Amino acid sequence: MKKFKTLFIALLALLLILPGCQKKPVEPDKPAEKQTLDYNTQACTDITVVSNARQLGGYINSEGRVFKQNKLLRAGSLAGLDASGIDALQNKYKVCDIIDLRYEREINPNTMDKEVPGATYHLFQLAHSKATSEALFSKNPELYEEFLSLQRNARTPEGSFAVTKFQWEHGMLSSERMVEFFESEEAIESYKEIFKVLLNKPEDAAIVIHCAGGKDRTGVVCMLLLSALDFDRDLILQDYMLSNIANAAKIAQLTEFTKKYTDDAKAQYEMIFIQAVYQEIMEKQIDDFTAQYGSVKDFLKQKVGLTDDDFTKLKDIYLEKK
Repeated sequence: MKKFKTLFIALLALLLILPGCQKKPVEPDKPAEKQTLDYNTQACTDITVVSNARQLGGYINSEGRVFKQNKLLRAGSLAGLDASGIDALQNKYKVCDIIDLRYEREINPNTMDKEVPGATYHLFQLAHSKATSEALFSKNPELYEEFLSLQRNARTPEGSFAVTKFQWEHGMLSSERMVEFFESEEAIESYKEIFKVLLNKPEDAAIVIHCAGGKDRTGVVCMLLLSALDFDRDLILQDYMLSNIANAAKIAQLTEFTKKYTDDAKAQYEMIFIQAVYQEIMEKQIDDFTAQYGSVKDFLKQKVGLTDDDFTKLKDIYLEKK
């Protein structure tokens, strides 16, 4: 009886101890909160003379890593840079490379970039209208002179609309054709050169990527870089759409001009696209790459030639360590 009593007490003690020894169930990780981008936080307020000038610092990728501050700037043309803007790019941002995505016909004495001491200038043409404009102008050389004249006088709202109207009337505007161009072999050759520059940025320097308005061509290149760095689709789309905040006044003005010019909804959509961005355009671009290659990163691997080592190096260059 005494032995039974001792055994009973021992078993009871064991039962009391066991629950405390069991591992607590692991709670699932809480989903990361969605980051909401703020244009005012991203805007480069010291180079306000350049349209849509902003940086990607502070963006958080799917691994929780943060884009380094002031290392990648995106903008419109640098033709309007003043002395203070040049000083900021040279001394605050320490810009080492400027990547201009405009087509050569867009560049003339009035639109060419101002020089930034210490920065290497690269022209990697990424203009979706190139084939269309070449076909048009080779058949009608006089139209080329008219187009150049309109571009030289495009610094006013009326002048800018005159260029837009010309492009619409001659079939040079097409958001659909733009998406197709960004998947072309010609564009891919430009991406290869662009990523060579991006992969060789010195630690303490910044790179500027720009086109005419800093929205579509620049937006696609930023989408490719952010995809390479494992940023999610939502943040990439937010970055793209910030251009509408930057260009709000221009969009309102162009909308007013366009609605006076035509009642045609398609024409209005395409013409306003000169200043505005539409989320569905970038969504289609991402979806097209994904449908053809598996993902945007797979497109960069298969067509642009980036390797896993390149992706790791890009993260080391542009992202804070965890």
